[in-house]
Amino acid sequence: MKWSLLDNGVDFIRSGIESFILKETKDARDYKYALLHLFSGTLLILKERLRREHPSLVFTKVTEDRETVDFAEVQARLAKCAGIALSEADTKILKRAQKLRNSIEHYEFDLNLHYADSVIAELTVFLESFLGNHLGASLEGKLPFTVWRRLLRLKDVVQARRDSWPTRAAQFQNVSDQFLRDLAAPVYEHKIGFESPSLLECIECSSDSVAVMTDSDIGLCTRLECRAVTELTWCRTCHSPSVSDLCPPHRLEDDAMWESAYDAAVAQQSKKERS
Repeated sequence: MKWSLLDNGVDFIRSGIESFILKETKDARDYKYALLHLFSGTLLILKERLRREHPSLVFTKVTEDRETVDFAEVQARLAKCAGIALSEADTKILKRAQKLRNSIEHYEFDLNLHYADSVIAELTVFLESFLGNHLGASLEGKLPFTVWRRLLRLKDVVQARRDSWPTRAAQFQNVSDQFLRDLAAPVYEHKIGFESPSLLECIECSSDSVAVMTDSDIGLCTRLECRAVTELTWCRTCHSPSVSDLCPPHRLEDDAMWESAYDAAVAQQSKKERS
């Protein structure tokens, strides 16, 4: 039986979300395979759009091995060859999903289920949108009606939060100097419910100066010279608000883990060479 790129991708997506959405009580294994299958389906769907532009774009080079392009190259070729530049929001969710997939596939991992849940929801919404906008396809008819109905509700929730971000963030664009000073002061945590006891690094001025607002996806730089309003994400390990997919403490832990694994691999290789 031959499967087209599109059919194969949709089947992975269906496998990733069908049982996941229907299960009332989910365990870590449900999240793991939903993420793996959804990301595999995503990559195939993106490659299908490249194939429609020109079949050769799917391959790294024309050889008998027929090795296909990786995730980074898919994005680059979509923009350069197909004129499809993904939005910043879509790029962020794809990178979050890729990092989760990599951590699951390549080494031991610690999966925060709340973070995984948000990634699965946003990735599913991206897929339905990309299918409709760029491939003239839909998950409707490919999924059982109950799953499709729940997917539509999920899409509405995710899209509403995305659409409301600029409006919710706008209220912090012209705050007073005193408001920023209060944010930076430790007493703010006790004054009005500051959600993070420490300030995050600002991507605009590189200072540890970003306070997390009550809407935890909004960060405000407390430096009077900067005042940047930033869309925050959540740490994939502890689910605390963060400017990237890992908060500073867990970024250090992650770097140390990979460095330790690399050192162990080098030591093992050296031992083999000596024996």
